[in-house]
Amino acid sequence: MVGVRRFVRILERQLKWYGVAYEFRRLPSRLCPDCEVEMELPGRKMKCLSCWLEEDGDKIPVLWALKLY
Repeated sequence: MVGVRRFVRILERQLKWYGVAYEFRRLPSRLCPDCEVEMELPGRKMKCLSCWLEEDGDKIPVLWALKLY
């Protein structure tokens, strides 16, 4: 994890030098991207009891990234 933090600091410094706006954000992996309610984890599938979204646990941060950007 130390290597990742170092990489992010170097990346932020380089982007700032070139004038590119960048913000490091962690994407939620337990919140539903549609209704923002905490999802249940039965096995590898994440299930939202509010809006009935059911996806693989690895895809939830990707859905958040698509929603935010």
